[in-house]
Amino acid sequence: LGFLVSVLPVVLLALIVKWLVSLLSHFLEGWQNLPLISILGQTQRVNMTQLLGLGPVLEALQNWDTVSALAVIGVVAALSLLGGVLMGAISGILELAYNLTARLTGGIQVELVGKREADSSANLANPR
Repeated sequence: LGFLVSVLPVVLLALIVKWLVSLLSHFLEGWQNLPLISILGQTQRVNMTQLLGLGPVLEALQNWDTVSALAVIGVVAALSLLGGVLMGAISGILELAYNLTARLTGGIQVELVGKREADSSANLANPR
């Protein structure tokens, strides 16, 4: 159930991140050949990504940008499913440890009192 509840927001967030990576990648690609100054009709260009040391960042963004949206959704869904299974396993182990501890130590005993008995005992304790 947790997988079904969490998968839609996670997929939407993954698609938003993919869109932001694509946007940033195209933005930095525009910095590779910036016109700096025009002298006698000739424009001098500069590669700002290399000048600022952003070449590795641009390469990483370009690699992430080549991944299709369907692959992103698949990986996110698989990781969500894996997380759900892992949480279920951890929950089961904790439940087993709790029940084993309760069995070995005697557990918690709760006495239930019927409604009529509770009303009559309350009336006896607090007569009007």
